[in-house]
Amino acid sequence: MKENKLRPFIAIGPGISYTISATQMGNDIKDDLRSTSDLSSNFGLGVKYNVKNKLFLEVVGGIDRGWSKIIRAEGESLFNHSFGVAVGVKKVL
Repeated sequence: MKENKLRPFIAIGPGISYTISATQMGNDIKDDLRSTSDLSSNFGLGVKYNVKNKLFLEVVGGIDRGWSKIIRAEGESLFNHSFGVAVGVKKVL
């Protein structure tokens, strides 16, 4: 039976991040106004290509949506959002 060389995949899961420092337009945001941690949801779509025996090329793009307010100011609702693309080579031993 011939192995499929190109395999799509889905990546989903939770995420957690921790803020070390924050600035806005060159000015530091005070510690009492910002959150130091954030819980998020991650979702990505990718493709894995079998180059040769146990050597894979992977391309994945995904989004990350934070659920914790990162700025604690009256009338503000700021959440983390990000989009990323990654390319990698994986060797299975």
